[in-house]
Amino acid sequence: MRKKYWWAIAIAATLVVPACSHSSPSSNGKVTINWWQDTEDTGTFEHDVIKAFEAKHPNIQVNLTTYPQSQYYTKVDTAIAAGAGPDVVGLPSLTWMKDGLLVPLDGLVKADHIDLSAYNPAIVGAKGQYNAAFGCAYGGKLYCLGAWLGADMLLYNKSMFKAAGIAPPPAWPAMTVDQFVNIACKLTNKSKHIYGAAYGDPFTWLPMDIFVSPNGRSAQGYVNGPTTVHAEATLASGIQKGCAPSLNTMDPWAVGEDWFVQGKLAMVIGGFSDMARFEKLGINYGYAPYPAPEGVAPFWYTWTDGMGIMAKSPHVAQDKLLVDFLTTYGQKVAARLGDLPLNMNVARQLNFAHGIPGREEGLQVLLHSRAPIFVPNQWTTYGPEFNAFGSIVSGKNAQTTLNAAAAAIQQNLAKQWTLWKQQ
Repeated sequence: MRKKYWWAIAIAATLVVPACSHSSPSSNGKVTINWWQDTEDTGTFEHDVIKAFEAKHPNIQVNLTTYPQSQYYTKVDTAIAAGAGPDVVGLPSLTWMKDGLLVPLDGLVKADHIDLSAYNPAIVGAKGQYNAAFGCAYGGKLYCLGAWLGADMLLYNKSMFKAAGIAPPPAWPAMTVDQFVNIACKLTNKSKHIYGAAYGDPFTWLPMDIFVSPNGRSAQGYVNGPTTVHAEATLASGIQKGCAPSLNTMDPWAVGEDWFVQGKLAMVIGGFSDMARFEKLGINYGYAPYPAPEGVAPFWYTWTDGMGIMAKSPHVAQDKLLVDFLTTYGQKVAARLGDLPLNMNVARQLNFAHGIPGREEGLQVLLHSRAPIFVPNQWTTYGPEFNAFGSIVSGKNAQTTLNAAAAAIQQNLAKQWTLWKQQ
């Protein structure tokens, strides 16, 4: 299963030396498509898709070039500036969409009768909404299409719940934050070194709705609003009581699933990725949506391998054939390799769940996915919140601490929105 996580992707990039240029049809009429991708997101899937595509279209050759994730966006930006960019790109950034560097794919979807109704809604979602790191829609237009779906959600051990006499969380609706921490404390067994739950900083998984206004411009009254203050104080209390490890003890995003496999955690905020691993080890696992404050819809990150077409490619028609192939036949390739197809109908048709309860639950959760509120450079912008939560865990007053954080974040927001407009 793919384990690319949402925080690893840079939205904007700087400039370095270009590597190769657009290709034009050769004298024998054969077209070469240059596909650029980051190394960490490339494997058997891409090569299998290329092999099948070239067999179907013998007059088109696909050259796949990969760069380390930390360099990928910089490489593409540099090549674009030099007039030597690729033809198609994986994981296109919002900046490229915003600046008109990508070809809108709405016409392709209509002409090729691609049914997006069962695609994950956070990826191709409502017009005008877009996933801040891995979505394909921006400004009411669709700019990329993918084959597989990555996601995060709440992972839990059903056997531990049964042993404690606690009903496991449903696939929908989500638990409240208070219920989550309360259950985590009941599942904790300090003598056996078992934590009831593990979770990262609240900003990394709680709904953006409680941290920022719907337009992404105001933190005041959200970061320090009563809902957020209560949620952060409650989560901090879970750590203080020893029901969850401190973030200094372990990073759930990095090693949470490993601790889960070792039997050290009953619940963990983590990825929808290692199902086959859990099944092989005989772990009775389940999936549920992330907890959320009462009255607020839960949120979890989703992403895809989304392929976009550069507007200056000299053979957009052939590029569209590749994108179409990736998002149709490619979904079958993804499922065969153990990845969840982006289209839930395809997942069902190919029996991705195999009747396994944990997988079935995960598919149910994903039906409720939604796009986050966009904030430019959100991890840097919300840095003060990370510091604030650490202070709350150490015993500082939540309201006072988040008041100070909200003021600092508001300044960051104003700066980042100004920079976004200037890009």
